[in-house]
Amino acid sequence: MFTLGYKCPVCGKVFDNMPGVRRHFIRNHSNLDHCPVCNKEVNSLAKHLMRMKDDDHMVLWYLYNNLRGLRDKELKSKIRRIVKEKLKVKISVVEGLNY
Repeated sequence: MFTLGYKCPVCGKVFDNMPGVRRHFIRNHSNLDHCPVCNKEVNSLAKHLMRMKDDDHMVLWYLYNNLRGLRDKELKSKIRRIVKEKLKVKISVVEGLNY
């Protein structure tokens, strides 16, 4: 049996839900001095992610700020779809185990 989970695009750790990935990303990866996507050295990861327009950067930008301040509903929908497609993974669930 499988269930869906979401994988951190930086370290690969898997979570049951998107808020878990977002919390993990902000706590563990938001203060990096280089971009995990393009490896460019940055002073502010947040500002760098806002300027970049490719899908991989948009995924990290979504994890960083959850689309706050973005008013374009179509763009929000597009980014959410891209994030789910890129981070979604199948998790194997073993049934019948009781600990």
